[in-house]
Amino acid sequence: MEWSLHLDEGDGPVLMFATRNSGDIPLELTCREGGGEIEIATLAYDEDAGPGRLRLTFRSGPTSTAFAARVAVTEFEDEGEYPYAEARLSSREPLLRAFASTGRLSEEADRTYLRDATTASEREAIRRFFELCG
Repeated sequence: MEWSLHLDEGDGPVLMFATRNSGDIPLELTCREGGGEIEIATLAYDEDAGPGRLRLTFRSGPTSTAFAARVAVTEFEDEGEYPYAEARLSSREPLLRAFASTGRLSEEADRTYLRDATTASEREAIRRFFELCG
C-alpha cells in the first residue's frame, strides 16, 4: 500500500493510502482547497461498529490524538457492507502537522495499522496535499 494524491477537477484534493489500481482504500484524507479542514475516512475496525459514533486514535511519531468519528455503513456490490468512520479535523491539528512533516502515521484500533510513507514520492504527495488544504 502507498500514499497517493488525486487532484480531480471540481473536487478537492484527496490523499489515499491504498493498494494501487484496486478498490482497497483503508484510509483517505480529503479537503476543500485552502479550507484548513481535513476529513479523515477509515474503515471502522471495531467489529461492533454500526451507525453512530466511534473514537479513533492516530499517532505520528510521539504525537497521538484520539477523536470522535461518525460511523456509517457503505455497501459494495460484490463484497457486502463495510462500516467506515469519518471525522473532520483542523489542518493545524498537531497530529496532522506531524504527519505532514514526517510522513509517519499509524492508526490504533484492534491492533496498530502502520500507514507510514516509505518513498520520497509518497512524502511529496503528503506534503503537497497539506499545502493545498491550507
